[in-house]
Amino acid sequence: MVLAILASRAVDIEHQGGGWLLNRTTGVAPGRLCRAKLGVLAAAVAVGTGGASVLVAVLTRVVGATGPVPVSLWLGYTVAAIVVSLVVLAVQVLISARVDNQLIPLGVGIVGTVVAIAASALPSWAAHLTPWGYWSLIAAADYAGESVVTLQPSYVSVVALALLATAGVVVATRRLDRQEV
Repeated sequence: MVLAILASRAVDIEHQGGGWLLNRTTGVAPGRLCRAKLGVLAAAVAVGTGGASVLVAVLTRVVGATGPVPVSLWLGYTVAAIVVSLVVLAVQVLISARVDNQLIPLGVGIVGTVVAIAASALPSWAAHLTPWGYWSLIAAADYAGESVVTLQPSYVSVVALALLATAGVVVATRRLDRQEV
């Protein structure tokens, strides 16, 4: 939901203040503007997600955890979480750019949050249907009965999602560049 709010606030100013037309007259097409907004937001989200991961790792030691740290699993999960966050952010930016009424992208963010929560109860193929479902695919741990078990995040699925999303953003923003404002 936070990603939907970030995307909505970053793009809504263009809808409210006629920024799409203003930027078009200065030579900056809407797709290019969306890519710029996405780049700035992506940097903030990547730093925030990575920072939160480091903070959790440090705090577990501070409160007394003494077991070995599965560094490769931790780094893999962190990178996968950043990728999924950036894909969801890109989807939200594109929806926010296409729709004047920002309640719709925020509603999509709420529905996406519900999908992300429910996706762990869905079969793997169903979790692949939306970017929000990938949160369940990158889980690094789960319960098996009453004990916690380590899971291997679905890195192949995350890479495929990243490639598909990159292509989708390129196509969608180029289409925005060609449309009339």
